[in-house]
Amino acid sequence: MSVLASRQRWEAWLRLLSLLKPTAFFAVVIVGLPLLGMDGSPFYSLVGGLYQELSGMEVGIATFSLFISLWSLLFAQGLVVGLAELLFGSGPEGGVKGILNVAAMADDHGDFYLPPGCWRFFNTQVTWPQVFIYGAIGIPAVAVMILCGPGKGAKVACACLGFLLSLITFGLAVLPSCWAREDDELSFRPWPLLLGLGDRRSAIFRTIRKGLNVIGRLGLRPLGKQSVDRIPLDHFAALTAMALLLASLGLMTFVFHPLGAHPAPGLAYLHWLLCLTIWLMAALGFYGTLLAARLLQLPFAPPIWFAAALLIFLGQWVNKKDHTFKVDLPPPPACASEGPLEPIDVAAPEARDTLVVVASAGGGIQAAASTAHILRELAQHHPRFAGDLRLLSTVSGGAVGTAFVVDALSKCPDVKNTQLRTPALDQAFACASEDGLPAVAWGFVSRDFPRLALANVLPKSSDEDRGLLLEQRWGRSAGYLRDRDVPTLPELRCKIRAGLIPGFIFNTSTQEDGRRVCITPMDMPEPQLRARTLSEVLVGRPEGWRIGITLFSAARLSATFPVVSPMPRAGLSPTSRPRTQGFHFGDGGYTENFGVASALEWLDAVIRHERTHARPFKRVLILQIRSFATRDQGPEPSSPLLSTTMGPLLTLMAGRNGQAEQRNAVTLEAYLKAWKRLEPGIVFKSYVLEPRAVDSREEPLSWRMTPTQRQNLTKAWELPLSAAHVWLKRFYADELADEPCTTPYLEPLN
Repeated sequence: MSVLASRQRWEAWLRLLSLLKPTAFFAVVIVGLPLLGMDGSPFYSLVGGLYQELSGMEVGIATFSLFISLWSLLFAQGLVVGLAELLFGSGPEGGVKGILNVAAMADDHGDFYLPPGCWRFFNTQVTWPQVFIYGAIGIPAVAVMILCGPGKGAKVACACLGFLLSLITFGLAVLPSCWAREDDELSFRPWPLLLGLGDRRSAIFRTIRKGLNVIGRLGLRPLGKQSVDRIPLDHFAALTAMALLLASLGLMTFVFHPLGAHPAPGLAYLHWLLCLTIWLMAALGFYGTLLAARLLQLPFAPPIWFAAALLIFLGQWVNKKDHTFKVDLPPPPACASEGPLEPIDVAAPEARDTLVVVASAGGGIQAAASTAHILRELAQHHPRFAGDLRLLSTVSGGAVGTAFVVDALSKCPDVKNTQLRTPALDQAFACASEDGLPAVAWGFVSRDFPRLALANVLPKSSDEDRGLLLEQRWGRSAGYLRDRDVPTLPELRCKIRAGLIPGFIFNTSTQEDGRRVCITPMDMPEPQLRARTLSEVLVGRPEGWRIGITLFSAARLSATFPVVSPMPRAGLSPTSRPRTQGFHFGDGGYTENFGVASALEWLDAVIRHERTHARPFKRVLILQIRSFATRDQGPEPSSPLLSTTMGPLLTLMAGRNGQAEQRNAVTLEAYLKAWKRLEPGIVFKSYVLEPRAVDSREEPLSWRMTPTQRQNLTKAWELPLSAAHVWLKRFYADELADEPCTTPYLEPLN
């Protein structure tokens, strides 16, 4: 072999590796994602809940969707590789003269753009080796789903059933290749082919073949007899396979809709998203190669990722659709005639000597479940606590848990009756710890991804996105079958004024100026130096009744966790609006993740009002709920590689919470001491509740909590709650007047 031929062969292999980049990328994702969710992984808190402790049915559904994605990858890769050899090569296995013929080889094997034999292997004429190789990519994910959690026998059976169903679906998908070819039968013969659909001697096959001859008049010809201006039958087979594979996933998600009684696991919807991405990349690679060869006369295929990014950018630039949330400008509620709902009206609806303010930090589903759990336990063990609690200042996941608590109390017939209140709070905890990931994944697949992939031209309402699906999932969990049945913030004002439910502030952030915004049904005083309310941002007025937003929409704006939910703006008419009405709202944790700042602003308004009136409280308690345990050893030192490459980003992420925690501690201590000097007759106290780590695994940050994680959550709070019960008894007995204002994270048991 000459030096030139050897070099050309190496170049052919390099071209093949370049074309196989999509397979390599998706294989790394499919194999690496479940491994990142294993115990001990630094990404366990984000990914661990996806694969662990699934039920048998969930494993079967996820296995089916996983292998459908892999079969899609097989077809899509064959489509791109086959087209490259068709356009740029002229080997005997390609069977068609390439229009550029840039990889001529001076040997007896002909001229190949790719290595000899690879075209036949990757072609849509599927073979068993292809099935084995692509199927092996999914083995690690299936193994993790089976091994992590109880019920391994049922999981194995369901996984096998899901794989068999995907294989049957795959067999149906390859039938067009069998029908369209004039050469020998396919070497891949799954069960559908054995039924006569792929047997050339059967009457069914001959009938189908006659139909294809009619289609052939439109330009479809066997691959070995056509010219490059015809549609290759391999591409026709790939398109029919894509239609069948996507239809099977669509049927699955219709049957197991995330808002139904039996939703599929979020992992299944993520597999569908992977499948759509694979076909999108295949389409861009196919038409990009075709465009490069025919119009631009390029001897290579353009990078498909660049084409995808360009398509998305142009779509967003030309068609300026935005994510919005549903909001209206309602008339004043019935109780508006009673006057404004200011902080003092919320703090003292009746004569009480104790005021309790709760500030709950963010942190995904862990914060939501912890907030609901703590409020349930304290209300159950201390009958006075529920009545004394007059404000909940929450952030992100803590806002979601608070929304379920407020909703449960608002529906309770007699909130002062412990026997009726306890079941309501139990239901709030169950709802706060319920899986919300299927709704997010389904919303991304069915609404956000098509809008993104099709250059933002879908005629969908701008508020129909994964954020809306998450709101609807929370509403279904709370028992609301229709979105319009969910109470709005103005509708809750009457119950807050009557003392039936506490006032609340959901903290969010504005994307444009990075400032904290308070979402609340209350009327905040205007002259006070404080953060803006949502009504002030949208309509320029502080009255809480002016903004008609549902309870779970408000919680979603506070819990706009990155990627999980988009950053929306208000869906109001653009006529005569303030400039800030177009601002986008992000997670409250971007600016202040603990809820302390808004609590102090509200409390300051209450105490200032009390100084001018003869109704001072005897006790004021600020209770902080932090949902994540502080590890005894603290964070591990960063490696030299991370410190060098990602040092500024790591510092920025760590400083967001570290600075806020330190600032809140200093501000809170100074605030309590100042008021204690001004009002020596009032006992000001602050107590911090923080869980104890049960094991070395990190708490979940996504919107899925496994049964084991739910049990670990209750165990982690046992000791801190026991200490808090003792401390609260002493607080109500006025035994803490001479002790420091601020209590450490965990009061030791005596």
